[in-house]
Amino acid sequence: MIWHVDETVINAGLDDFSVNGDLSWLGVDLEEADGAQDIGYPSIHIFNDPSSGYFGDMWFKGNTQFELANPSMEGVSPEFGPFTYPSTKANDGSSTFITIGDISKAGDTMSFTVTNSLILYGFPDSTAFIRTISDVSQDSKNEIIGGKDSLWLQQYPWTTNNKIYFHSLNSNDVFVGVSYQGDITNIDVFEFDFYSFRHFRYNFHIDQSLGDFSLVYDETIDSIAFPIYSHDSNNLELMSDIEWKSHTKRVFASSFNYGIDLGNSGISVTDFDGTNTKWEDQSFQTIAGIDLDLDASLDVLALDSLGILYAFNSDLIIMAGFPLKIELQSPILARDLYNDKHPEIVLKSADSSSIYIFNHQGNVQYQIASNKGDE
Repeated sequence: MIWHVDETVINAGLDDFSVNGDLSWLGVDLEEADGAQDIGYPSIHIFNDPSSGYFGDMWFKGNTQFELANPSMEGVSPEFGPFTYPSTKANDGSSTFITIGDISKAGDTMSFTVTNSLILYGFPDSTAFIRTISDVSQDSKNEIIGGKDSLWLQQYPWTTNNKIYFHSLNSNDVFVGVSYQGDITNIDVFEFDFYSFRHFRYNFHIDQSLGDFSLVYDETIDSIAFPIYSHDSNNLELMSDIEWKSHTKRVFASSFNYGIDLGNSGISVTDFDGTNTKWEDQSFQTIAGIDLDLDASLDVLALDSLGILYAFNSDLIIMAGFPLKIELQSPILARDLYNDKHPEIVLKSADSSSIYIFNHQGNVQYQIASNKGDE
């Protein structure tokens, strides 16, 4: 049997016993094999119990009734996946990318496989403690940097056990960044304490084997600072705690910046002539900047207090396709994911049930099922 479990509906309906109160959006639903009639709905056959099962259900190999209706499937093990009916999509239509396949013949013992086309083989790996993914070797293939007690780097393909250890950790609060200087890749390791941090920098020359790291420097700074990398990963800047708190509310352009002040309304624009505020009838909680329409001018993405996403051009005029009609939560992530030049926008739904990927015009490209505990 294949069950569809919706934890969001279950958690919302436990107190008033309404987990399965809505037939169109059940908390616990028997997808297959539930007979010819979906359980809970009235049957067109007066004397037929819809829960008694039906030999035409498709989810076992060798079902002659299913093969009669689908001649191309004769002798083939059936599957339950993204493109079957019913499918493995979540109740809200988001994709889980799960396939239950290779379903064997009916018997006391049956076998099947479970795969997820979105997740690489061997992942998620709860022991990896992945810190960052970056093209350290500058060969257009990303390496993984991870580790709990010691940092390691792993080449593509990530399914092989080819980890190279290069740094022992002394803190649980760690940030790893990567920057580039010609044919040299810098790997910066920041280990934070309560009132200080320690900064290590390793160099890797791309004309050497991947195991050839050299420690360039190791310094301890008796204050808290936050590493900020430029958009092209070529420059690293350390910001103080005060600067960081201001930075999280600002978007910086070449000669001006946009900002929000939590608790206040609107978006401010500051340049050499002073500060002006627009959209004062809206209260924004998060702001980000990126060139959405590729006109060489910075555009602003802003999430209001209700979780509605706005996009403004450099003059703070609302862009076509925005605001969106989906309630979302911060942070706002934006970059070119598909090498189509335009950036995509990634956010999680307000209830954490979905991860949305929008194009630069606000259209949904992907809706991926998620949970509150997902990172």
